[in-house]
Amino acid sequence: MGGWNLAQRVVGVVALGAVLWLVGAYLTAPVPFTGWVAYAPLSSGPLRSQLVVARDGLVPLGNLFVWLGLVLAWLAGSLFVLRSGRRRSSSGGAD
Repeated sequence: MGGWNLAQRVVGVVALGAVLWLVGAYLTAPVPFTGWVAYAPLSSGPLRSQLVVARDGLVPLGNLFVWLGLVLAWLAGSLFVLRSGRRRSSSGGAD
């Protein structure tokens, strides 16, 4: 990424945000629970765990952690992409 100018880096950060938003939308989308596992239907019954998955997707705390992780990933990726590629020498004197 050393060859990218600032405008290309900004476009890359926006694209990274869009990709992470799509991943987050997929991970937190409601999942229909249909079918059978052994002899118990997944659509209803006491065997279905209410702590991990709610009827309309993840529980709110799960959604919070998914989105928080994705935002932190976007922040880290943005800092990586937008960091300056030029290294300045620490010597202030003329040679």
